[in-house]
Parts: sequence; structure tokens; C-alpha cells
Amino acid sequence: MPMNDEMQDEQVDLNERYHLDSESGVLFRFSEAARSNDPVSAHVRAVLSAANDLSLFSEELRASWNDLPAQYALSPVRANVLRPFEAFLRSDVLEVGAQYGAASRYLAEAGARLVAIEPVPARAVAAALRTRDCPSARVICDSLRDFQPDVRFDVVTILNAAESAAEWTSEGGMRAMLERAASLLRPDGLLILASENRFGLKYLSSAKEPGRDALLFSGTGSGDGDDPSVFSKADILDALGQLGFGMVEVAAPFPDHRLTRSLVTPAGFEAGRAFDISVLAAQSALRDPSLPNALHFAIEPAWRAAGRDGIIENVANSFVYAARRDSSATCFDSADLAYHYSTDRRASFCKMTRFRREDGIQVERRKLSEGAPGTEDSPFLFVVEDEPFHSGRSFDADFEAIVSTPGWNVDMLASFYRRFIDMLVAESAARACNVELPVHASTPIAGALLDFIPSNICIREEACPLAQRYVAYDLEWRAKETLPLGFMVFRSLLNLSGFVSRYAIPSDPALLNRRSLFAALFGALGLSFTEAECLNYWRRESDFLEFATGSRQLVSAQDWFGSNLPTGSGEPMIDPAQFQVAAEEAESRAAALAQRTVELERQCEFYQSRLAESGEISERMKRLQREFNILSEQYGRRCQEEMLSKKALEDAHAAAAESLRRVAVLTKELRHSARPSLAERAARRFIRIIRNADGGR
Repeated sequence: MPMNDEMQDEQVDLNERYHLDSESGVLFRFSEAARSNDPVSAHVRAVLSAANDLSLFSEELRASWNDLPAQYALSPVRANVLRPFEAFLRSDVLEVGAQYGAASRYLAEAGARLVAIEPVPARAVAAALRTRDCPSARVICDSLRDFQPDVRFDVVTILNAAESAAEWTSEGGMRAMLERAASLLRPDGLLILASENRFGLKYLSSAKEPGRDALLFSGTGSGDGDDPSVFSKADILDALGQLGFGMVEVAAPFPDHRLTRSLVTPAGFEAGRAFDISVLAAQSALRDPSLPNALHFAIEPAWRAAGRDGIIENVANSFVYAARRDSSATCFDSADLAYHYSTDRRASFCKMTRFRREDGIQVERRKLSEGAPGTEDSPFLFVVEDEPFHSGRSFDADFEAIVSTPGWNVDMLASFYRRFIDMLVAESAARACNVELPVHASTPIAGALLDFIPSNICIREEACPLAQRYVAYDLEWRAKETLPLGFMVFRSLLNLSGFVSRYAIPSDPALLNRRSLFAALFGALGLSFTEAECLNYWRRESDFLEFATGSRQLVSAQDWFGSNLPTGSGEPMIDPAQFQVAAEEAESRAAALAQRTVELERQCEFYQSRLAESGEISERMKRLQREFNILSEQYGRRCQEEMLSKKALEDAHAAAAESLRRVAVLTKELRHSARPSLAERAARRFIRIIRNADGGR
């Protein structure tokens, strides 16, 4: 971008005071030593010198983040604190304290006509290397105290205020530095200042700023142990007011201003309970690589408690001050509540999320790079969508509450995960991927749920039907194929366990080993977790992270699972050998459980077949019952007929007996008649007839 006339005049004036080092591209004062060699600077300079892609989101540079100092020096996350002011940066900008040029690169790409000053020669060389293909940027090795330009600037940025103020300690520290910076602004100019808050939660929990030994707050009450270069928020506001700045807006970056992930605006703080900023603060806490292992208290629950009590505005780790002399000139849109930046990934996947108060609260997202994602040949998809803001409790807070409770156990975690699995099953069915019950590790889940993890689930507090008591949000990553349920449980636990700063001591200390924790949870859920399955899940997650970030995992599965969870103590809770024994026992139990699961499945199949057979038998029994009823009815009729026949026979017998008696009487009488022989013959014949009628009896 061509410079304006004032900047061209300044170029002449600067050349009168500085000489251009042709090798490094840095403007040095004639008396300045051009070389110094600390290990970090040497590494960064070597990386930048060899790089072909120096852009803000360079994947080539990302591959060289082998430690925290290199990440601070090269990460695009360093520039996020300036993104809310992008509309003001297409102007003449002075950057005070350029360090290694990460923010300088962003300013140049945003369209600034940039002058970056850095007092440390080695750092100035690195900043010049980072911006060497940006014609609108110049790097000067000089201090704010000695820098004497003949023009003023539209914007002055001081992103490392405490470090820059250290050289002013004998003259009033921060206040003197601000006075000098204000003198370099045009009347309608903007001063952007980022500084630590000595009462920030992470500092109260014993954290220190990288490269500095002094605590920001010593807790002595006298202030003798505090870092003198760090002023309180009240001190800075008072100093800016005395310097004639009529409008000072204060925003809070999280986890801090050095590697900003989220930034809450003044309107965000004023929104109250309608906009829970503690979620942004808590979820960004473990994104801070400067946190020590030993903390006085767990950071994440502390942020949530601070949100409930409405004091986050006072205990943020850092503040960003936007100061202008015009009391009516604001920088932040009154409708913008907060911003969230996802910039530690491939350029085509970097995005900005804005929380905006408009017909309620809306969540708006946009990509920060014009490059296409290139997902055609990948098993994953990247989706950027707007959506309404959901009020409620973040589901990952329930996990934090469990592991922050002394004496927690695997049954408590299993109860949490059963709820999660129920949600997974319901969401998968809603995406036309029905799940057969009971579930097992290989149960297929809809690929669209790759990003369905507790930190992306909001639990609604208001009364509503069971199916509506939770809502998923920001499901930006999706798989094209179904995913095994075991992997989804693994991925969510990997995410949750990695973003808790301090665990309470569980009832079984073996759970503080990552491998033991995973094996115990899978066992409690009735899911197999063999060594092969563990490595398969790890490879799946590593492949996804490489796709999203462009970088391969630096930590092996063996090293990660062999490590312990942080407890706030520097001492290991149990012997690593004990962990190994517990892990082997858990694996053995998992194998036995898998075998038992197979046996139970076979028994289920057997009983299902028997049940089908019993159905056939039941039908046969019904048919037999019907036949029995018919035969019983027929038998009843036969019996009735026989009873009638028997009575008739008995009546006949009685009649025959009476006849015989009469015959006997007649016979006796006939014997006295004149022809006895004829009478006898007649009687005998009559008797035969009667006997024949009686069946020969």
C-alpha cells in the first residue's frame, strides 16, 4: 500500500536519525549495537529467515512452535487483541514494543501504514524479517523514550504495557509511558493499551507472566513485593483521564491479552445475567500455556463463580483500554457484546464469532481468510453458521464440578457420561442415524456429531420437555461417515480432561493417571477399551487435528496416557509403577468385560430364538384348547344321551318285572283251569318273549 505524503516526509526524517541495516531490514540508531543473541531470538530469526510463507496464518511457521516462547513469537493468536479495532487500523499506526513481529504482521495485512519500534535489537530483526514482504511496514530499533518522529499517528498500540513501562520506573512507570505515547497521537487519534490486571484470577492463583519472576500481587498488603511496572485498572483510568482522554472504553481479553481467544466488550459486561461471560472465561482458561501446574485453586470453577457473583469485570487477567480525546467517540459498537477468535488452525478454517444484541442475542460467524477449506478429499467437513444465543449452563461445568469435589469417583463420572450418551443417541436419531440398544463401543453415531462434546452443549435452566432440556451449538466440524460411540466418548473425555487446571483427590488415587481414568470410565459404562481400541481412537483424533490445524500431534499416545492429571501439587500422588499395574488390571478387566459382553449377546440371541419358538407353541396350545372345548361339548351331549337311555332301560326293567309278576299270578291261576297244559305253554312262551326283549338276561 503506498504511503501518504506525511509518511514519505517522515521517511526522510527517519533516515536522518537512523541507518538501514541492509541484511536485517531494520532501521537502527547510529549508536545502537545491531546484534544480540538470546536463544529464543536466534531460533525465531532462523525460522523466519528460512520461511517462504510469512503470512499471519502461515502453516510453515506453525510447524516451528516447539515451545511456549516460540508460540508467543510467531502465533497469529497474538494479534487477536487488535481485531476489534480493525476498522481504525487502515491508517498511520505506531506499534510500541513490536517484539518478534506477530502483531506487526497482522497490522500490515490489515492495511496499516505501520511504524513498529522495538528496543531489543534481536527482536527488531525478527520483526523486520516477519514483515519483509510488506512494503507499508517499517521496523525501527528504538525505545519509546528516545523515538522522535516529526509526525503524529492515527493509532498508537502498546500491547505489552507492563514491559514497556519497566524502562520508565524511575520517572513514574506506567503514567510516564502513557504521557509519552499520548504525545505521539493526532488530536482525534486512538490509543490502544493492553495491560495485566494484578488482581486477575490466574495471578491470585499464583501464576506469573512469562519471563518475569515477580508476582503481580504479593498479598503482603504493603505492595513491596509487587511488580512496580503494573498499575491497577483504577490507576490507568486515572492517568488517561488526566492526559485529556475523554472517552476510555475497557474490554477484557481471555485468557489474557497475550494469547487472546475471547474478548468481552463494555456492552457485554453491562448485559448482566442475560449474557453469561463466565463460559467464555472458563473455556479459555486452559488455553493459556503460561499457567503453572501448581495453582492455589482451580481456575475454571472460579470463573463460573465470579460470573454468578458478577465480578468478572474486576478479576479479568488483563484489560484492553481504547482511549480517545473526544468524549463522544467510541470504538465498540454498543450492540456487540463479545468476540471469540479461532485462529490457531489452518487459514481456511480460521473464524471470528461475534455475540450481538439484536432481537435477543445472536451469534454471528465469519471466516477470517478467503481460502477454500479443501475438504473434498477429506473425511471431514467445516461449516460456518449463524445461530441464536442459548442461555443456560454449559454441560462441561458438570464435569468440572465432579472432578473438583474431594473424593470423586468413577461412578460419578459414569453417571455424567450416561447422560451424555443418551444425548448422543437422541441427536443421532434426529439425524436419521438410529441407534440400536443396548449400545456398545462400536455402535455407529451420526458423523454430523463429531463436534458434539460437553463444551458445545448448553443445559437449559428453565422448565421444558426432556427432549428440549439441552441444545447443541457451534458444531463446526463434521465427519462424512458414521463414528463409533467409543470414539465419541474418548474424544469428549480427551477434551474435558485436558481443560481442567486442578483436580481434587479422588477416592481412588489411581484415577489421577490418564490411562487409568479412561479405562475405569469405559469399564463403568460397559464399553470395551483395549489397547488396540485406545490407539485407534488416538489416531482418529490425531488425524482430525492435523486436518484442522495443519500440524501433527507432538505428544505420543504413550506419553500422554502415562501422564498424571494436575492436582495443584508438584508432587506425584502415586508411584508411576502403581499406575502401570492399575492400567494392566483395568485392561484385563476390560478384556474380560468384552468377552462377557460377547457371551451375553449370544445368550440374548438364544433366548430370542426360544421366545420365537414359544410363540409357535402358544399358537398350537390355542388350537388344542379349541379342539378340547369341542370334544368336551360333544362328550357332554353323549353323556346326557346315555343318561336318558339308562333311565328308559330302568323303566323297561321295572315294567318287565311287573309283567313277570303278573305272569306268575296268571300261571298260578291257570293251573287250576281245565286246560293246564295249554296255559303253561302260553306262560312259558310269554316269558321267553320278555327275556328276549331284555337282552337275554
